[in-house]
Amino acid sequence: MRRARMVLLALFALAALPLGAAYAQYPAPVGACSIAPNQPSVLPNSTLTWTVSVLTGSGAPAPGVSGTVSLSSGQGTLTTPLFTSDSAGKATISVITGAAPGDITLAVTCGSLQTSSILRVATSAVIPKAPDTGFGTTDSGSGFPFLWMLAGVTLVGIAGASTVAVARRR
Repeated sequence: MRRARMVLLALFALAALPLGAAYAQYPAPVGACSIAPNQPSVLPNSTLTWTVSVLTGSGAPAPGVSGTVSLSSGQGTLTTPLFTSDSAGKATISVITGAAPGDITLAVTCGSLQTSSILRVATSAVIPKAPDTGFGTTDSGSGFPFLWMLAGVTLVGIAGASTVAVARRR
């Protein structure tokens, strides 16, 4: 009986082992295409640049890859709609932003790969004007009342000191 249990346990253990491992049969990646703006945000009516990076399937730079750029959304004008990656697998593209703030979305194709990037065109900061506080002592003579006040405080102090001195003599 004990031997039968051991054989049965061994059969269950063997049945739990896979006879052939199943692996996913995905194709190897052909490479990578990424795009990043060179500025985090820009103002309307300015020129901005993006850097496109193209890599092979093994992660090495991919030189000589041709690509296209299109404006998916937002206001702007592409100055470099076509590019070719250099020996480091990089290319620079430029866009002139429109007159209104908002998001600009670029769609990029690097060979058979596609990617996109969004950049916010911000409104220009409004810096408030400093309040007008006058001309100061040289132009308006505003130091004159201060001198009268200082003279008055001095006289009151002298008069008070002399009153105390007179009161002590008595």
